[in-house]
Amino acid sequence: MKIWSLLVGISLLLFACKNEKEEVVDFNSLSKPSVKVKIEDSIKAKNTVVNGLFYDSISSFSQQIIDSLEFDKNLVFKLDTLIYPDRFGALKAEKWYLKTAKDSLVFMRWDFKNNVMSKNTFYNWLDCYGAKCKSIAIGSKVSFSKRATCFFLVDKTLFFIESAQKMDGERWTAVLSNIIENKKFDFFMLQQPRGKGVWNSIDDKGILTPIEILPN
Repeated sequence: MKIWSLLVGISLLLFACKNEKEEVVDFNSLSKPSVKVKIEDSIKAKNTVVNGLFYDSISSFSQQIIDSLEFDKNLVFKLDTLIYPDRFGALKAEKWYLKTAKDSLVFMRWDFKNNVMSKNTFYNWLDCYGAKCKSIAIGSKVSFSKRATCFFLVDKTLFFIESAQKMDGERWTAVLSNIIENKKFDFFMLQQPRGKGVWNSIDDKGILTPIEILPN
């Protein structure tokens, strides 16, 4: 029994270590030419893409974003990685990145059952953000990453966007507002490369209002 208990304990320890490693993601590495990309089906696709573009297999939602922002659909690839929000039981998730000579833009989207679950996921993520697990308050002007970082919390959906280059927050807001009809934007946070986060709420007309640090 002692030997059996020891083997079980070692197995659990190895599983825990594996999960911790999944949390450490270096999105800067996506811009390196040595990265090999497999063109596969997206989470929503029914069939595996053998030949053709990954763009053809993603949701119409993502296709509208790519087209609206005039991204080159030939440079869009599937992103296979797990980060903190994946622990909270999203109904759907979609992840891809755009790789160019100058940038590696990452797009992630999680759809939850309701707004309570999306907020809970976002708050828990901010309570232990990044490899150093630092606690970040809504509205606080802190640096999330050396890369440009952006969050949108819209009703039941949480968006995470990251880029090596400066991001046009107003353009992203306009595109999402145009695609997502009659939805309330809870939060919008944008931090430019090596800068500090700026928080806003967005009304139904697309007007941004700065958010101060919210009390606990």
